[in-house]
Amino acid sequence: MVAGGMTSGTTSEILDLATMEWRSGPELPRNTRFPVNVQYGDTFAMIGGYDFDTHEELDTVHLFDPEVRTFK
Repeated sequence: MVAGGMTSGTTSEILDLATMEWRSGPELPRNTRFPVNVQYGDTFAMIGGYDFDTHEELDTVHLFDPEVRTFK
C-alpha cells in the first residue's frame, strides 16, 4: 500500500500481489504528506507525516481495515 504523497495527500493505492496490479484504495482520513506506510500483521499502518494544509507534523497512526477498505 502507498498512501499520502507530495502533491496530493488524500489518495491511497494497493498492490495486488497475485496479479501485480495496482488498484485504488480508500481516501485518507486526513490530507497527509510523507507518511510512513508499514505492514502491520495482515494490514497496514500509516504513521505520521505532515498535514498537507497546515504543514503541521503529525503523530497519528491510522490502521487500514481490509474488511471494509477504510482507515481507522
